[in-house]
Formats: sequence, C-alpha cells, structure tokens
Amino acid sequence: MSSSTTPYFPIVGYDAELNTYANIGTAFFINENGYYVTAAHTIRKPGRVFFAVINRVFIPLLKPLLVLDKDLFDQGPPEHHDLCIGKLEVEDSDFYAFKPSAELISEDDLVFKGFSNLAYQDNVNPNRGTRQCVIDDAKAHAAKYGYSEDHELSRIKKSILTGKFDCLNANKITALSKPGLVTNVITFLLTTNIPHKEEIRLNPISNNGFDPSGYSGGPIFHNGAVVAMLITKNIGISSEFIMDKLDEVGVNYYLFNQQPAK
Repeated sequence: MSSSTTPYFPIVGYDAELNTYANIGTAFFINENGYYVTAAHTIRKPGRVFFAVINRVFIPLLKPLLVLDKDLFDQGPPEHHDLCIGKLEVEDSDFYAFKPSAELISEDDLVFKGFSNLAYQDNVNPNRGTRQCVIDDAKAHAAKYGYSEDHELSRIKKSILTGKFDCLNANKITALSKPGLVTNVITFLLTTNIPHKEEIRLNPISNNGFDPSGYSGGPIFHNGAVVAMLITKNIGISSEFIMDKLDEVGVNYYLFNQQPAK
C-alpha cells in the first residue's frame, strides 16, 4: 500500500504493441480511503494497461466501481456519460471536497488542475502516414525540450489553467440541480487572464493555444471547492452528477466546509 501526498494524480496507459505510454489523464481523490474519480475516456483504449502514478510509483488500476462511457463525439443531452469511479490501495489519501455547480454565476473564475506540459504537442505531424510515425515525431519533439523519458511520461508535470464559467447546463437529475436546465455538464472558456468572455471569443488561441490534453478527468475548482470534472476543452461533468453517482455506489465524499456528505 502506497502513501498519497497529493489529491490529484496522473493516469497513464501502457501500449505493449507500440512499447510506449500512449496516453495520459488526470484523476483526483474524493475521500481519505483512496476512492477517486476521473473521465472514463482516460481508460477507454482496449489492450492498454493503466496505472496511477503516485510519488513516482506506478500503481495498476483495479477494476472500477462504476464506468459511464460514450465516445466524446456521441456526448450530449440529457446526460454526458464520461465518468469513472475507482479505488486505489493507498494510505490516508488527501482529497478534495465538492460544492454544487448550481452556485456558479456567469464569469466566475475557475481553476483547472492536471498533468500536461506546455512544451508537449500531441500528433506533431499527424499527416505523416502511420500512427507509429506520429509517435516517433512526438518523441522527437519531447527530446527537443530535453526529455529523456517516454514522450508521454514527459508530460507528468503538475500544471494549472484558469478559465471563466460560461453556462450551467445541469438538468434537474439530482436534488442539488437547478430546474429548467438541459444537461449534466457545465461549460467554460479557458483564459490567459482575459477578463471577459467576448474578449476570449475574439482570441480563440487562449492559454497560448494550449489544449488541455492530459487534464481529462481533472478537478475544476471555484473558490477552493470542486464544482466539476473536465472532460474536454470547454466541458466539465457537474459536481451534482458526480455526487449522485457516488451515492449510487455507496462511496462517501465531502461537501466543502461541511461534515462528510454520506
């Protein structure tokens, strides 16, 4: 059993055929007993062996308690299905607490935590034939920036993005959800200290063009509490939906500044 020193951690998938770690995502603990949530698509690829990386130790993922999964292109109302609930054998895990995303108002500042390096680029030359060619290009790009590790492992670096809450789209599927809304997600716009949404829309290359690849499954914060989990560059699964599914599988979690929710 390993000890945890951070509430969020990277998930990597090893592809034996290509002899490389072919993807990376983010997960975070929601209680002290090693239970975590992440995006289901971070562990979707068949034939790969997935690991959590805690204190540089690779911990194989056990069979999840719950997986709700659809391809990103098939996601949409009334529910987005991209959630995985699992457990790691760790001692006394640090964790994050939730608050309802329904408390957000337009333009609220959001913080995103995950594992991805600004110097890294996915599919550096995607038009060059085979998938192996793409991976070779990515490895060469990582080496250019001084990384000797596998090109995916070079991305295991804590980083933080900022954004603005754009729209609450949480259908009333739980007691905490606002009525009259349409899906179980929130939407947001990534920013680079750009104060207003219209300015962001006029500057489509926000965050210096950084797509949050590697942040999938990572926590989205407002004032220190988790309000959603990132699944793509402008969409997060709402905290209400996550808490509802945690209730279904009997996993305890915490509400911000309150006692355990269950």
